[in-house]
Amino acid sequence: MSDLDRSRSFSALIFLPKPDGGIVRVEKMPTRLLLAITAAFLLVGCSKRDETLVDVRGEVTFCGQPAIAEVLFEPQAAAGQSGGRASTAMTDDSGEFRMMYDGSQVGAKRGKHRVTVRVLRLAGSAAESDQKSSAGGGESVGSLKTVQLVREVGDQSVRFQFPLSF
Repeated sequence: MSDLDRSRSFSALIFLPKPDGGIVRVEKMPTRLLLAITAAFLLVGCSKRDETLVDVRGEVTFCGQPAIAEVLFEPQAAAGQSGGRASTAMTDDSGEFRMMYDGSQVGAKRGKHRVTVRVLRLAGSAAESDQKSSAGGGESVGSLKTVQLVREVGDQSVRFQFPLSF
C-alpha cells in the first residue's frame, strides 16, 4: 500500500448495523466515508424531535396593550386529567410568545389543552417601573389577571390570540 493510500483510509475497528439487524465489522475505511457516517449518526442522535409537537405561537394583550405574560399549555387526557408534560412560554415586549416543550424543542403536543395565561404587567409601560420600585428588589409581585381556557392544538402550526381585560 502506498503512502497516498494510507492517508486516505483510517484504521479502526468499527461495527456498523446492517438493515437486517446484524452487524458488519469494518477494520479499514476511507476517511471521508468515516466522517460522513459519524456526522450522520450525530445528526440523527442529536435531533430527536418529538413528532407529536406542533409549533404554537400567539399574542397576549391586556386592555388592548401588549402584555408581559406567562403562558402554559397543559395537555388534557380523558375526564380533564393531565395528559403529560406541559409547554410553557413567556411573552416578549410586543406580547408575542412561542411555546417551548423543553429547552430544545418548540411547540405543544397535539390535542386538547388547558391553557393558563397569567398577565404580569403591560409591556413597556409606566406600570412596569412602578411595580419594580414597589417590590423593592426589582421583581414584580402578583399579576394583573390570570385566566384558564381550553384550546385545541391540531396537526399544523397554529397562532392563538388572547385579548384579555378586567
